[in-house]
Amino acid sequence: MYPSEATVISEQPKRRAWPRVLGRFSTHDLLLLTHLLTMGVLVAMVFPAPGTHDVARRILSTTALLVGACLIGRDPRLPAALRSGLYRVAMVATVLASYLMLRWTLPVVAPQSYDAALSKIDVAIFGVEPTLWLEPRMSPAIVEYLAFFYFSYFIISGLYALVALGPGSSSETSAEFAVGTAVVYGIGQLGYALVPGYGPTSFLSAQYAGPLEGGFFWQAVLSTVDAGGAMKDIFPSLHTAGPVWYSLFAWSRAKRTGALRWKLFALVTTFFAMNIVVSTVALRWHYVIDLAAGLALAGTASWLSTRAVGWEQRLRERAGLRSAWDFG
Repeated sequence: MYPSEATVISEQPKRRAWPRVLGRFSTHDLLLLTHLLTMGVLVAMVFPAPGTHDVARRILSTTALLVGACLIGRDPRLPAALRSGLYRVAMVATVLASYLMLRWTLPVVAPQSYDAALSKIDVAIFGVEPTLWLEPRMSPAIVEYLAFFYFSYFIISGLYALVALGPGSSSETSAEFAVGTAVVYGIGQLGYALVPGYGPTSFLSAQYAGPLEGGFFWQAVLSTVDAGGAMKDIFPSLHTAGPVWYSLFAWSRAKRTGALRWKLFALVTTFFAMNIVVSTVALRWHYVIDLAAGLALAGTASWLSTRAVGWEQRLRERAGLRSAWDFG
C-alpha cells in the first residue's frame, strides 16, 4: 500500500528539520548551549534569591551571543570572511564570558563549600595534605618559577585558540579543537557549581607558616586571580584540564597530519602542562583530587572530540551540508 499524498507531505518537514538545525548549529555549539541552559536551570532553582536577577541577565546575554553567532556565522547572504571572523571571535568570547560570570553565579547557586571533603580525600591517599608537605620546600625562586608556568596558562589558551580557530586553520582542526574545548570548559565549569570550594590557600590558611613569596609572575598571578577569578573554582582543576587537553590535541594533530609544527607544539605544550599541573598544588590553589578530575576531563575531551567530529561530518554529508567550519 502506497502512502497517501497527505502522509508524504506531513513527513517532509520532519525530514528537513534536522538538516536545518545541523546547518545552523554544530556539535560544539550545542555543547555550549547545553552548558548555558544547565547553568540557567541552576539559577532558576534558587530564583529570586539575591543576585539571581543579575546572574540570569548574564546567562541570557551570553546565550544570545552564541545563538546570534551561529545564525550570522552561517548566513550565506553575508561575505564569507566577515561571518567566519565574527563566528570564531564569538566562540572564544562565549567560553570566556561563561567563565567570568562564575564570579557572580557560584555564590548564588553554590553557597556551600566542599573543601573539607576534598582535603580529606587527599589526606586519605597521601597521609598528609600535599600543599602542607610542600610548604617547607617552597623558596621564593621556586614560587616564581612555578608562577611563571601558572600564568602561562592564560597565554597558552589564547595561542591555541588563535592557531586552531584563526586564519589558515583547517575545518577538521577547528572542529576538533572546538568540541574538545567545549567539553573541557562546559563540564569543568559545571563541576565548579556542583563541587564548589575555595582551595587550600583559603581552607588551610591557618595551617601554613605564612604566605608564599615570589616576584613579578607571582604578583601577576595574584592580581589576575583577584581581578577575574571565580573564587570557588577548584573541582575539577581547569588549570590542569586545559593545558593537558591542548597537549593531547596537539599530539592528535601531529599524528593525523605528520606536520612538524604540531609535533613542536605538542612537545612544548606537554612541558608547560607538566609544570602547570605541579604549580596548581604547590601554589596552594588546588587539592590533588582536583588535578585527578582535571586529567580525567582532558582525557575525555580528547577521546570525544575526534569521534564527535567524525560523527557530525558523516551526518552533514548525508544531509548534503558542508563542514560547520567551512565558510567559503
